[in-house]
Amino acid sequence: MQERSKGALVRARFTKLQDIDTPTAFFFSLEKSVVKRKQMLCLRLPEGKVTTEPAEMRKHAVDFYTDLFKADECDVDSAEELLQGLPQLSSEEQNTLSSELTFDELTAAVSQMASGKAPGIDGLSSDFFKHFWSLMGQDICYVFKECFEEGMLPASSRRAVLSLLPKKGDLTSLKKQETSGSFIPPVVVSAYADDINIIIQGHTDVQELKESLALYEKASSARVNWGKSEAV
Repeated sequence: MQERSKGALVRARFTKLQDIDTPTAFFFSLEKSVVKRKQMLCLRLPEGKVTTEPAEMRKHAVDFYTDLFKADECDVDSAEELLQGLPQLSSEEQNTLSSELTFDELTAAVSQMASGKAPGIDGLSSDFFKHFWSLMGQDICYVFKECFEEGMLPASSRRAVLSLLPKKGDLTSLKKQETSGSFIPPVVVSAYADDINIIIQGHTDVQELKESLALYEKASSARVNWGKSEAV
């Protein structure tokens, strides 16, 4: 019961313990109302059928966003023209970006994280890391350095959690043109660089991604470490 109450506290968005008394039916109903507002109960499939089956809804959502975010054909000549005259990184700036991560840099980054946010799927908030940074900071810094050296994030950082958040319009549709407004349900993804694995499904997608990174490298003069780019 105690563990259930703690979980309900988080999901009900209470920020102060003095906001509540002991867990009651009213308290748990608040949690359910928050969950209900974030649920999509049904979706219209491309053929017009409205489904409430979770497996069909998940497949439709993945197919929709895969198509939405897939790479379009790029006109190389137009890209070359677009990139001309853009500011370039100096050699000193390139070396700075390629230098080894320091503990002070990581500490500064953690201290600037927004409070009350959980960056990973483990649910540990930024406040947790800030509070215990003096105990775990050096260990986390070591993990990040190893990630840079190996070119691979930990398994927990390579897993994604997708959630469709309903807002307004036709909630059975994911397509912009089928809603009453200009709304497309956003995707919440709790992962890092390997988010691209959600939409990269074949050799053609990988090749287009590599071409995009090559354009980025040329435009910014930043260095893409191909040897440590696990996804490509």
